[in-house]
Amino acid sequence: MPIELSGMNEMLQKLEKMGKNVDKVKAKALKAGAEKIRKPIADLAPRSAIPHEHMADSIIISEVKKDSDGSEFVEVGPEKSKFYAKFQEFGTVKQKAKPFTEPGYLQGKKEALSTIAEVVKGAIEG
Repeated sequence: MPIELSGMNEMLQKLEKMGKNVDKVKAKALKAGAEKIRKPIADLAPRSAIPHEHMADSIIISEVKKDSDGSEFVEVGPEKSKFYAKFQEFGTVKQKAKPFTEPGYLQGKKEALSTIAEVVKGAIEG
């Protein structure tokens, strides 16, 4: 579920012309935006009354990655050790789906976009 931002390339080019570290700004913006998605996912993730680590405690933001066309991104979701999160999200033959990742993403997407733009704009302004 990628988020597309129009005008971002122009803002990043402006930063580059100013001599700013564009990679550092991009990473900071991606991480800040991802946090706005991580929190609602964690809030919606399953949590039991038993005092131990819950799936909600394992919602993480990856390091910045690049895809085949060079676009940079981060991933937000349960740690790999919580492989059973997919059963909760999508259900099984015997268990009804109780999604938390997609609803959390949809809940935080708008604020993530604003945050990314604010971080980049803040770097441009000073």
